[in-house]
Amino acid sequence: MDWRRETSSGRAGSLSERLRAMPARAGRALLIEYIGATVQDILGAGREPPPRPDQVILTLGLPSLRLIELQDRLEQALSVETPVALFFEQVTVDGLAGHLLAKLAGSAPDERSGLGAAAGARREEELLARSEEEAEADLLRRVQSLSRSSKP
Repeated sequence: MDWRRETSSGRAGSLSERLRAMPARAGRALLIEYIGATVQDILGAGREPPPRPDQVILTLGLPSLRLIELQDRLEQALSVETPVALFFEQVTVDGLAGHLLAKLAGSAPDERSGLGAAAGARREEELLARSEEEAEADLLRRVQSLSRSSKP
């Protein structure tokens, strides 16, 4: 599917409308496909294959400015607010898709994940106040911690 054309001007919100109308499993698969295609587009044509649903967002090679670009594209395509802190709390492509689908459905994913609205806003402010080097160092520490905890 040509996601750029699908989410271009004049069709804004059409993806969110389609997702709301679909059964949950199909909607999740479609959103995972969209996130993967968007990441590939941001990284350039050389990114193959698309990220797996269980792949950690922070390991996809997106520097912090590219994460902001991903955030902007998700907000435009889905017409939902996507705080940058979300990329640190919902770390896999599938987790991100689930969070966004919950927001589209009108539920409160932040409360279910233990990240209250005020805490999420504070975390977002903290992240935006960091330099790119500090953010990348923090990302590396989190990824290393995740990889250590996932080993048997």
